Amino acid sequence: ERMKGRSLKWYVPGNSKYVDKKIKKFIKNFFVPLEWDDVLAFLDTTIFKTSKEGLLFTTKGIFIKEPLEKIYYIGYDEVEQVGYHIELDKYEREVKTIEVTYKDGRVRRVLDYYFDQYLFVQYLQKAVDFARENPS
Repeated sequence: ERMKGRSLKWYVPGNSKYVDKKIKKFIKNFFVPLEWDDVLAFLDTTIFKTSKEGLLFTTKGIFIKEPLEKIYYIGYDEVEQVGYHIELDKYEREVKTIEVTYKDGRVRRVLDYYFDQYLFVQYLQKAVDFARENPS
């Protein structure tokens, strides 16, 4: 399945030196603390493929850098629930955003634009379920 959106580009480690360089650039730009073997994929969400925004999928969680936001991390083992938050805009149209509820009660709305929210919610929920069934 594909995540739809504005100009998205997937990079999977080991495909080429160019791909590895793009992933390493994101890691370097944001001082992401992880081992190379933990990287599953990087989704570059920038228009010009600068590796300055996107999602870095790892074996233990996702690092997310959205426009005008600081990078943040969603650890699969920290999540209680993944779902949607729906509110009405000023024209009374429904606006749906992804909502992550952590085990400690915190709630974070994420990725309120640019790609298939359903696919992301399904992926994250499956990763969270897997982490619950296979604690490290």
